[in-house]
Amino acid sequence: MTPIAARRLPPRRPLATALPAVLAALTLAGLAAACARAPLLADVTLEPAAITPNQDGDADVTRIAYAIGAPAHLTIELVGSDGTAHRLRDRRPRAPGAFVAEFGGVVDGRMLPDDTYTVRLTAAPRDGGAAATVTATLQIADADTRLPELAGFAVQPDAFTPNQDGLGDRVTVTYRLDEPADVRLTLEDADGNYVQDILEDIDYAEPPGEPGVKQYDFDAGVDADAPPPPDGEYRIVGQARDRAGNVVRQTLPLTIRDGGQPRAAIVGDVDWSARILPLGATLVFTATVENVGDTPIRTRGPEPGFVYDNTQTFNLQLPPGVRVLARTGGRPGDPGYRAASRRVVFDDPPGEGAMPDLDLDLARPVPADDPLAAGAPLAGRPLAAVTPGAVPA
Repeated sequence: MTPIAARRLPPRRPLATALPAVLAALTLAGLAAACARAPLLADVTLEPAAITPNQDGDADVTRIAYAIGAPAHLTIELVGSDGTAHRLRDRRPRAPGAFVAEFGGVVDGRMLPDDTYTVRLTAAPRDGGAAATVTATLQIADADTRLPELAGFAVQPDAFTPNQDGLGDRVTVTYRLDEPADVRLTLEDADGNYVQDILEDIDYAEPPGEPGVKQYDFDAGVDADAPPPPDGEYRIVGQARDRAGNVVRQTLPLTIRDGGQPRAAIVGDVDWSARILPLGATLVFTATVENVGDTPIRTRGPEPGFVYDNTQTFNLQLPPGVRVLARTGGRPGDPGYRAASRRVVFDDPPGEGAMPDLDLDLARPVPADDPLAAGAPLAGRPLAAVTPGAVPA
C-alpha cells in the first residue's frame, strides 16, 4: 500500500480582515480614474489668430485645434462685434481625441467681412450633462467678399418636348462670368430634389468656369437615348463658386412636355400592288406603322398617297412647286444651334450651294396650312418672293 504525502495548508485569513483591504483598493482606483479623466473640451488654439483671406497664399486660413475628452456634440460659432453669430459647425458628433478645423473665412457660402470675431466652441456631452465652452479671438482683414456673378443667366425656350422628333428637343442655357469660378448647372424638380446634371463631364471648347459668355445645350438625355425626366415643372439651377469660397445660386423655371423615347414598329406585312410591274405602271404599297411606346411620334415625308416618279426618292430634292420647311442661321451640332437657327420656308427647293448653312437634313415638305410653316419667320410674305440665297431677318 502506497503512503499518501501530507501537505501543509496556509492559515486562512479572517474575512473581516480581508474585506476592508479590498474596498480600500477599489476606492483608491476610483479616485485615481477620476483624477485622470480628461476635460470635456480642452487645448483650444487658433493658428494664426489673424487671417487675410484674399487668396494671395499668405495667412488665408487659420487652424482651429481642440481636444474632446468624452463623446460629445461640438458647435463652433464666430460672433462679430455687432453680436451676429455665424455657425461653422452645428452639433457635430465627436469621439474622444484631438481635432483640427481649417477655416478660410467662409460660412454658408459667404466670406465674413473684416472684423474681430469671438470664436466660441461648445461641447455638449452625448449622454447629457453640463456643456463645456471655450472662446478665442480671430481677426479677419482684407477679406475677399465680392461674390461671383452668373450674369445674363437665361434658358431659351423655357419649355421643351424632349422626344427625338427633331422639334423642340432641347433648350439653350446661357450666362456670363467675369471671374474664374467652379460652375455647376443642374436640374431640380418642383420640390427642390436633384434630378440630373446639365453640364456633362467632358472637355468643352469653352470651359464653363472660365470668364466670358457661355452657351450650352440641354436635351434631357434623349440624344444619348436615355429617358428624359417625367413631364412636369422643373428648375434649372446655376451655381458658381469662386476661389475664395463665395457661392452664388440662381434658378430658372423649365417645363417638360411630351417627353420620352419614341418606339415604333411595322405591324403586319407590307402590301404590294404587284410583284411584276409593266413599264410605266404605278407601284402602290401599304404599310402600317404603330406607335408601341408612350411618346407621340412626329412623322416626316410626304403625306400618304404622294406619287414618286422613278427619278425621285424622299432623300432627294423635291420637285418644283413643293414647299420645304428647313432651318438656317446656324451650324448643326454647334452649341445652341436650335436656339440660334431659324425656320424658313421655300416654295421651291433651294439651289445647290445657294444657302450653305441650310440644314437640309431637317428639311421636309409642308402643306400650305401647316402650323409649322405658318410659324416660320416668312409667315405672311408671298413665298414666291423668296429667292434661293435670301436669308430672312
